[in-house]
Order: sequence, then structure tokens, then C-alpha cells
Amino acid sequence: MAELLWCVGRRGNDKAARFLDRAFSVCGVLMRHSRGEGRPGQGRQPTRGRGPVTSSIWVRLDAILHGIASFLSASGKTSSWVLLMIFVAIACFSAIIPPFQSPDEFDHIARAYLLGKGSIILETPSGSASGGMIDSGLAEYMKVYEALPFHPERKVSACEVATAGAIGWTGHKVFRAAPGTGYYFPLIYLPQTIALVLGEHLGLSVDASYHLARILAILAIAVLLAVSFSIYNVSPLTIALLVMPMSLFQMSSASIDGISTALAIFSVSVFLRMATDKELFDTWQYYALALSVALLATSRIHLLSLLLLVFYVCYYRRKPRNFIIWALLLFFVALWIVVAVLNTVDTRILLGATPSTIFVYYLKNPFMFFRVLFDTILSGDRIQFYIHSFFGILGWVDTLFSYEIYPVFIYPLILVGLLSISPARSRPERTARLVVFSCAVLSILLMFFALLVTWTPHPARMIEGVQGRYFLVPMIFISYAISGGGKLDAGLLRRIALVVLLLLGLYTVVHTSWLLVKRYYLADAPPGIPFFLDEDASVSGKDLAAGPLAVPAVQAGPLRAPDLAGARPWPEAGRDD
Repeated sequence: MAELLWCVGRRGNDKAARFLDRAFSVCGVLMRHSRGEGRPGQGRQPTRGRGPVTSSIWVRLDAILHGIASFLSASGKTSSWVLLMIFVAIACFSAIIPPFQSPDEFDHIARAYLLGKGSIILETPSGSASGGMIDSGLAEYMKVYEALPFHPERKVSACEVATAGAIGWTGHKVFRAAPGTGYYFPLIYLPQTIALVLGEHLGLSVDASYHLARILAILAIAVLLAVSFSIYNVSPLTIALLVMPMSLFQMSSASIDGISTALAIFSVSVFLRMATDKELFDTWQYYALALSVALLATSRIHLLSLLLLVFYVCYYRRKPRNFIIWALLLFFVALWIVVAVLNTVDTRILLGATPSTIFVYYLKNPFMFFRVLFDTILSGDRIQFYIHSFFGILGWVDTLFSYEIYPVFIYPLILVGLLSISPARSRPERTARLVVFSCAVLSILLMFFALLVTWTPHPARMIEGVQGRYFLVPMIFISYAISGGGKLDAGLLRRIALVVLLLLGLYTVVHTSWLLVKRYYLADAPPGIPFFLDEDASVSGKDLAAGPLAVPAVQAGPLRAPDLAGARPWPEAGRDD
């Protein structure tokens, strides 16, 4: 074996040689554990009071888990392998999902285009919602896919894809309302904006420009997560939250959900690195934290709680320059919120009062807010919707898994969470994790309050507009707060969590891919058309309706086309028959 590795190394492939060496050493570890010899240099491990059968099972389990963790880390950090697997899944989903299938993605793309034209604040024509002037080619491209949201029966046809792919940039402008994005400081759309600007100037089709926007958004997410994982160790629970169907679906789109999630992870990682050890403090990290918090607080109003992270770093470091930066950050965020509220008109829902009036009302009557909040969260139907939409109600909240699948996501996530818990190793770490947990709780309260002010008719009985995916970032904060900075594969419990995580990820990819294909491409068979398998046997719609066990047995034979004379034709895509 040494000669084989030497030959591989002589050919210049040192990395492959090291990988093979590591792989064979893993096999050796498994063999030694199976004989009860422990790791090299440790000798036979004591049974610690366990019976011979229990001890043998425990030793073999630890050997298998240690072997998997060792194999994952053979060519680098375990987190690098996990990150690679996540983005393979994202690439697969992005190839399946048609354009504009993330909620409000039409408005997100319009906002990114407007940023490329220098528009920071949306226009508000008389009698219209806020928006801006976009290219008529982009508007026509959007119109091709506007029939899909909220209509699960509609599918994408090859004709529609070809039509959309042939649309180019025209240079003519038309107005499009995008009021939902008026509250967002548009710099967070920078990857999508770069793609649209490049596509327009290079003469690409609108379709190619849109998919370039997806690619750049995914690359931005990849870079942010890779840097975050290198700054501070990620836990299995955080990874589990990222491989939920809803998380992967949103990261596969051209909206800002994936970028804001990655920015939040980056912010928490930088904060925990700086707040747990003064020796690890770098000035560039503080500036990066302030910039990322500025983008998040001005594009996700419930993430205003992240301002607390920057303030704690200032208090921890006790340097005047850091306090000045925090004060400027606070001023910028407050100024943008005031400007956005005063200049954005949203006519999609009648509130009964302006958002500023509703804000002042609940500011003067805080108990009314908590009363409405409790009535909302105590509603059983809403809690079920929050749970299902957290794990995955895809598309424009119109694509559900079957109900028996959701527990398969819920219970492994709980198990991974329990296996990821670790105590704080020092007092500064304990305090920093408590700050992160406080940010999570405050984010949830701000989320309900923001939707109460901007999306719920006044006076309110329950808060409208809350979706489960809005809880993702607060849950990621909680995962960092309870898990700490231990290595992803450190200890037996985390190795078990990694195995559960691997199985959960595979299950997610398989079932989510099938759901997406069925939702966007597979039409239901029209009633009344028989399917003939051979000359003497057929399976009718009545037989199939009785269940899979009721399908009559047929003899194998050549396929022949059914006689469809007088049958009802297949519906065309985009039409209701």
C-alpha cells in the first residue's frame, strides 16, 4: 500500500495520495474498534459497567461514526463537505424551479433592475402603488410566468419556455408597481442588479439575464456561508435548518431571502468570534459586522435586533471609535426607515389607517399589541400553518407536501437540536450566546409587530401575513446560542447528529425534487381517457380511482396508441378547462 501511495505521489497527485492514505487509515480505525482495541495508542477500552453485548454495540457504533467523520474530513474540514452538498442541492432545485416562483419574486427582480438604473426610493404615481419604470422586455418576460402563482393546476409548457427565452431587452420603459420592496434599502440586491445590468449591456436575453441573477445570488450565498463557517464553527442544528425544503427553495431563487439568511449567519459568526475572545478581534471584522447589520436592518425590519450585537461589541471593546460607528449605523437605519415609510404606498391591502398612525397607536398602547399577539399564537390553525410553512409550503405558498411527510422533517430536526447542545466554555462566551438568544426573541416580536403595522387591517384581532419562513433567521440565532463554537464533528453526539443530518438531507432532496417536478411540470390526466396496455387488457380511470391494489393484472404485450376519437383533449398550459 505504501508503494501504491508513493507511485501516486511520484505522479504529482499529492492530494490524492493523502486522501487514499486517510481512507485506508479509516478502514484501520474501524477494524481496530471492531476488535475493541480503541484508537491507536489507547489500547482496549474499558466497558465501564456495560454488559458484553451493549459494550460491543456501543464500540461498533462509535467506530462507524468516527469513520464517517474521518472520511468527511479526509480532504478538508467537515463543514466544507457539508457546504458543498448544500449547494449541489441548491443547484438541482434551481434547475427545476421556473422563474419567479418565490413569493414576491416579481417585485424583487423589478427592484434589482431599478437599482441598476440608480433608483433608491420608489416612485409613487397618483392613484398607484409605489414602483418604478422597468424595461418592457422584462415586463413581458414576467407576464409569461404570472399565471403560475396561486394556481397549482397550471403547469409550464415547452412553448411557454421557448417564448420566454426569445424575449430580449427593448430599451422602452413601462411602469411596474413593487410596493412590497419599497421598505428595503436596495443595496442588498447588488448580486441580482449586477447580473441584470450585465445581461442588458451584453445583449443577453431577459431569460439568460434572469438566470444569471440566480447564479450570482447563489454564489453570494456560497461565499458568505464559506466565510462564516471559517470564522466560527457551525453546529449540526444550523446546517439542519439550512437543509429544510423551505430554506433550500428560497436559496434557489433570485429573491433576497437566501442572501439575507447568509448575511445573518455571517453577522452572528463575526460577533461570536469577536465577543468570546479579545485576542481574536480584528478591525475589519467590526466594519464587516456593522455593514452586514446595516443591510439586514434596512431590508428585514424584524432584524433590527441585530443592532444589539454591534452595541455589545462596542461595550465589550470600550473604544470610542467603535461607539461612533454604532451611532452612525443607528442614525442611518432610523433615517432609512422614516424615508421608506413616508415614500412607500402599498394599495394591496386596506389597513384602515396609515402605517405611521398604527405604529403610534400601539406605541401608546403596548398591552394591546401583546393581546393581539397572544390571540394570534394561541390559534391552533395558525400554529399549524407556521410549522408547515417553516419546513416547506413552497412556491407562492401553494405547494404543500402530504401531511404525513412533515413529521419526518420535524422529529429529526428536534433530535439534531438536542444532540447539538453544548455548554459555554467561558464567561464571555456565555454572555455572547445570551445576547444572540435575546436577538432571536426580539426578532420574533419585531416580526409580529411589523406585520401588525404594515399588513393587518386596523383595529386588529389577529396579526395577518406571518409565514413560517420568517422564523428561519431567529431559529438560526437560537441554534448558535445553544450550540456554541464546538467543531461540527466533535464528540459522539455530534457524529450521530451528522449521520441524522445526512439522512435528512437526502430525504429532503428526493421528496422536494419530486414535489417540484409534479407541481410545475406534471399535469393530471384528463378524465375519461383509457390507457391501453395491450390488445386484450386496459386500465380505466375507474380502476385507478379504486386505489393501487385495485388495478387489474395485465399481461405483458406491445404498447399501442388508444383510440381517442371524441375524447376530451389535453388542456393547454396556462388555460383553465
